[in-house]
Amino acid sequence: MYEYATTQVETRNLPPFRDYISLLRFHYHSSFVGILLGALVVTRDWQWPLLWRLFLVYLSLTVLLYGGLYSLNAITDADGDSRHPFKKNRPVASGKISRKAAGVFSAGLIVAGFVTGWSWLGLESLPVYVLFLVLNVSYSLCFRNLFVFDLIFNSATHPPRFWLGVWLAGGHYKWQWLALVFLFAIGLSASRRSVDLIHCSWRVRRTLASYSRLNLLVIKIAVLGMIVALWIVSEPSFQIPYVVTVCAYVVCVGGIEAVPRIRSMFERLWLR
Repeated sequence: MYEYATTQVETRNLPPFRDYISLLRFHYHSSFVGILLGALVVTRDWQWPLLWRLFLVYLSLTVLLYGGLYSLNAITDADGDSRHPFKKNRPVASGKISRKAAGVFSAGLIVAGFVTGWSWLGLESLPVYVLFLVLNVSYSLCFRNLFVFDLIFNSATHPPRFWLGVWLAGGHYKWQWLALVFLFAIGLSASRRSVDLIHCSWRVRRTLASYSRLNLLVIKIAVLGMIVALWIVSEPSFQIPYVVTVCAYVVCVGGIEAVPRIRSMFERLWLR
């Protein structure tokens, strides 16, 4: 009787399963679009073998590996998130999940990501998995608090995603395409800092003290200039990646700056 009652109390004190699920941040899985775009640039022939490999990459990389990295970020961001008007309700920041439990959950997901990547995709996939791990851990533990470097390291994971899509589709990448993806990601990261400036103070994220709406606007305009300059200098025969990048940049980065409805859409994504 006593043992039964103790078990019931312990069960009630366990963090709800949905809090662990929220650590996976499914609303951030839109980044998988970068892999799809990499495959789309190479081929329009989306047969079952390619679709199956893309599905396996989604499970292995986005759900497992990045689920572990997002859980790690939840631990390193917990202090700042607890002072944020919206992010304070996240599982680790609110104390619903302890940092120790989140750490174990993170480690298990990261290991599972590497194991499934190796078994499903082969050894060729592991270097890019290691790159994702190194970039994310470097950002979380160091560069997230350094002016401009936080934008660079926050954006540096997007070119490998694009490359992975190209590789899955059996194509060969061009460095100009990776540069386009990287520059677009920097512009979007700068827009995210603009949103942070509106909704929280430097006490939440230390690097915000170094940013202003003006210098962020300068960064975003400079990045657009670099995209256009790369387009001109490259003189590409295949224009679509450049056209798509410029149009997407104007709509997303420019829209966050000037169109309240677009800014509100990204706020719902970033501030959850």
